[in-house]
Amino acid sequence: MRSAKTYRARPKRDDRRSAAQRGYDRRWRSFRNRYLTLHPWCADCRADGKTRLAEHLHHIEKVAEKPWLLLNPTNLIPLCAACHQRRTNLGQ
Repeated sequence: MRSAKTYRARPKRDDRRSAAQRGYDRRWRSFRNRYLTLHPWCADCRADGKTRLAEHLHHIEKVAEKPWLLLNPTNLIPLCAACHQRRTNLGQ
């Protein structure tokens, strides 16, 4: 009989505001959709010679530290989910 895998839930961060409170509201969603229409390919995959659609926008400068850069296109990199997760895990 197999034993069930045990998953540890992430500790809840009481200090983290909701996405809408952090600025990811209707204006962000509209901006994001337009940006991904104009820049549909993952920048990291393209640099590696691959072609993969971008699903996420990665902020170069963290929005928590510089909220005025939320909608600044020069602060964004279009990434696929895997590349975005990799950059996030590396703290980039």
